[in-house]
Amino acid sequence: MKRRLLYSILVYLLVSGNLAISTEGAGPVSTVIQFYKASKNGDTETMKRYISGSFYNRRKVLLEENKEYPNFLRQHYQGTKIRVVNSNITKDNAVVNISIEFPDGSIDVNSLLLKKDASGIWRIVDEKMSQ
Repeated sequence: MKRRLLYSILVYLLVSGNLAISTEGAGPVSTVIQFYKASKNGDTETMKRYISGSFYNRRKVLLEENKEYPNFLRQHYQGTKIRVVNSNITKDNAVVNISIEFPDGSIDVNSLLLKKDASGIWRIVDEKMSQ
């Protein structure tokens, strides 16, 4: 009975939005997935939270100054399927390999390099693209 009541309260809090779930402790695979979800939605503010280093620096102007970039991202990633192929995680570094399948059947394969920052948050810091 107590377990059922606790479960009911938890479901209510989640559904009503009264319980915040933090993504701050998310692992590198989750970081990559959330970054690409934000990219597909053209959500540049969310994208910036998941990146740093040279990966951020190469996109800084697009993310901060180009007003058309969100629309470009939505169109570019429309209908794509993003799949995590594998990952290799060490203490503060990770490599997450992904494939992006486009509606025309073409596939991009990327290796994303991540580092855990001083506050324990994983961020994408670089990439290696291959085709």
